[in-house]
Amino acid sequence: MLPEYADVDPTAGIDETDAVMRALDGLPDDQRTAVVLRYYAHLTELQMATVLGVAAGTVKSRLSRAVKALAQDPHLAELRDPR
Repeated sequence: MLPEYADVDPTAGIDETDAVMRALDGLPDDQRTAVVLRYYAHLTELQMATVLGVAAGTVKSRLSRAVKALAQDPHLAELRDPR
């Protein structure tokens, strides 16, 4: 008989969290702040611009640079290509 619930490894997300934190730590402060406000706090670009006291275009360029850097970050390579 199969168990009703699959055993969930409580440590499964630790490696992923560590990889994401290392990647975020590698970003400059302004880019890291932009990523956190957009993807963790779920602010719009306009809301971010208001909070940061910068133009919306500045927010867009910071996010663009941050996403490009994260896409190339070696700490996230295993998350992109799981074995």
